[in-house]
Amino acid sequence: MPDADRGELLKAFVKLREGESLNALELRAFCKERLAPFQVPRQIEFRDFLPKTIIGKISKKELLAEAAAARTEAVAAVGSTLGA
Repeated sequence: MPDADRGELLKAFVKLREGESLNALELRAFCKERLAPFQVPRQIEFRDFLPKTIIGKISKKELLAEAAAARTEAVAAVGSTLGA
């Protein structure tokens, strides 16, 4: 994800298997044990489904577009709150 300070931040989009449970803290701890510090996601979003391309791969473009739209809505909401 784009970031003003660092250029980019890692965001993980996670879909759990049926019957599995996991929270963001557990996932972050798991990643810290196995990945370099710069590879550990700063943000984790749990989803019910992940968008896929025609050939069945996860659509990173669609995830980025959804995240950008959510960011724009959040900025607009903060702006309208500050302006009120």
